[in-house]
Amino acid sequence: MRSSSATKRVLTNTLAISAAAALALGSAVLPANAQPSVLPQAVLPSAPDIPSDQDIANAKQSESATSNEVSKIETIIEAASQNLQSAVSTATRANDNYSDALVALQEYQAKSDAAQAKAELASKASEKARTQVGQLAGEIYKSGGVGTSLPSLLTGSNTTDALYQATTLKAIGDNRAKIFDAAQSTAATASSLNDAAAASKKAADDAAKAAAEAKTTAESAYNAQNAILIQNQHERGVLVGQLATLKNTTAALEDQRLTGLEQQRRQAQYDAAVAASKNQPVPQQPGNGGGGNTGPGTTTPVNPPVNPPVVPPVVPPVTPPVTPPVVPPVVPPVTPPVTPPVTPPTSGVNIAGMVAFMMSKVGGAYVWGGTGPGYDCSGLIWAAFRSVGVNIPRVSTAQFWGAPTRVPLAQAQYGDILAFNNDGAGNFSHVGVYIGNGMIVNALNPSQGIMVNRISDLIGLPVYGYAARY
Repeated sequence: MRSSSATKRVLTNTLAISAAAALALGSAVLPANAQPSVLPQAVLPSAPDIPSDQDIANAKQSESATSNEVSKIETIIEAASQNLQSAVSTATRANDNYSDALVALQEYQAKSDAAQAKAELASKASEKARTQVGQLAGEIYKSGGVGTSLPSLLTGSNTTDALYQATTLKAIGDNRAKIFDAAQSTAATASSLNDAAAASKKAADDAAKAAAEAKTTAESAYNAQNAILIQNQHERGVLVGQLATLKNTTAALEDQRLTGLEQQRRQAQYDAAVAASKNQPVPQQPGNGGGGNTGPGTTTPVNPPVNPPVVPPVVPPVTPPVTPPVVPPVVPPVTPPVTPPVTPPTSGVNIAGMVAFMMSKVGGAYVWGGTGPGYDCSGLIWAAFRSVGVNIPRVSTAQFWGAPTRVPLAQAQYGDILAFNNDGAGNFSHVGVYIGNGMIVNALNPSQGIMVNRISDLIGLPVYGYAARY
């Protein structure tokens, strides 16, 4: 027997399936007004059928049949919970990849702008030198110092060829020779710098394309996760109701029981990670540089630009303008579920001010690649440290490995950075700041925004066994 189409199946795909009550906190993962879009190409294959009403009625005919049916339903719920963790992990890593790509784009764009500025100055210097050569040629011609062929050469498209005319160079003095040399040098420099500027622009365009693709992937993963989650919240309601019928209790009590068990399992996993960290040596930065994501704002290169040659003295150096840091508006703080320690540990960094900045953003929006006024996870921490005058790397993995001190998770203190979802090579897809009592403040995802929550409630984002301290 099979139930109606609305309750026949539990949805799965390569990302996840969710019959869990929540992604991170309580029994709801999305705000009441959240309406995540669903990609039309997301095809979700069916999974084992949910028992029908007749299946439940038949199972109540004997104690053993009831027990078997209860086990079957609980297995479906547990499998859904495990698959949800995969969905969250995948979507979070896609978000982090986009942040990395956006940082790379900003770096390449800055290089391209600087190269273009140098090329423009070099072209102006070359044009000025060309004009001077033209004027000098006119004077020489009028004075009868050289033949009539020089002016035509100099006004042609290839001034450099004229510069190699030995008879011309012999006819002018040292001062005139310097003018011709400068014209030749500036012409070559302008050509070289224009080539370098074109290469830099190509690299910036490639980085822009990579960032756009990364954002599309992140949006696809996130939309698919939300579609699965919403559907499975409905499926969970059906399964919980069936358990209540089999056990002669209420759906509310069954939901409370299952939620409690899920929280206990997650808390046990967190406690185990804390305990395991106590006697383990503090890890060093991976030899591969943490997957290419450890330097200040560094990411995997995307067609790096060609380095321009050294500019001769005739071309004045150009210093690109420095963009002042954006100071986001202060949002009134939202009272968190717990109160962080009043007195932070002694540090050379204004940790209290840094955490206060993050707490003032609680309730604000999560923005992919955002550094204010909306933020992604690493963007919020980056901005918080900048608010107290401390520059740290921009992206998650680099923030963790760039810290001067790392300690076991068991020794984590107020203001330490915690990393999540290690890929096994020292790369992380999420970071938050510890505020004590097993709690962190973090920019979690587009649905939940910036919030304070228990570390153990981050489904699909296992905490790394060490904390980073600045």
